Amino acid sequence: MTGAGTVAPPGGAGAPADRLPSLTGLRWVAALLVFGFHAATMRIIAEPDVQGAVGKVFALGLSGVQFFFILSGFVLVWSARPGQSRRAFWRRRFAKIYPNHLVLWALAVLAALWFADPVPIGVAVENLLLLQAWDPRSGHTASTR
Repeated sequence: MTGAGTVAPPGGAGAPADRLPSLTGLRWVAALLVFGFHAATMRIIAEPDVQGAVGKVFALGLSGVQFFFILSGFVLVWSARPGQSRRAFWRRRFAKIYPNHLVLWALAVLAALWFADPVPIGVAVENLLLLQAWDPRSGHTASTR
């Protein structure tokens, strides 16, 4: 470490690093825990003995979700640039996140329409605007009917 909030690059010039490579491995472990937990709890595995073993191995999979929340908060603080305005910070966050969300939202709506799954317009718009978690009505927080 070269100072508060900076990580020296491998070359050691003292400039802040663009990435935190040590966190990539931790993200992979957390993603694997979440995936295994869902594989066990959603009954994707048909063989009862294998499903039981997967369930035991990935019993702490929900901890992976909590880890992602903690990691996201850390990365938000770490990515803030000294002297940057709040508006510039949020504009940069929006530009990084929303285009991916928009593409995946469109693909999800198209997939639902393809499979003749109802797409309630209110739920779809809330999800498009990333407001679904703020709607306490049944089925809205998870963007389902």
